[in-house]
Amino acid sequence: MAHAETLIVETADPTGQKVLRAEAVKHETVGALLPRFMAKMELTANDVDGSADAYNGRLEGEGRHLLRSESVGEALRHGDRISLYSDIQAGAKGPVHAR
Repeated sequence: MAHAETLIVETADPTGQKVLRAEAVKHETVGALLPRFMAKMELTANDVDGSADAYNGRLEGEGRHLLRSESVGEALRHGDRISLYSDIQAGAKGPVHAR
């Protein structure tokens, strides 16, 4: 059960096959939340070449992309579902770093 400082959200991997239902701390940023949830879901942090693979989140209920700088408490509500997706930069040279 969520406390006043936390809320429960669902996070789905890019395929939708792995779903995590977990507590999110309201005062942390989305940028801090996503790597923690990725680790719990045992998603790789590197692509096939070994470069860092950045993931972003899409808030399904609102159909919008979450900014890594957003506060969890302001961006999310109890029961929201986040879909993870890879940050693919077409034509990018070298590793792409999360913003």
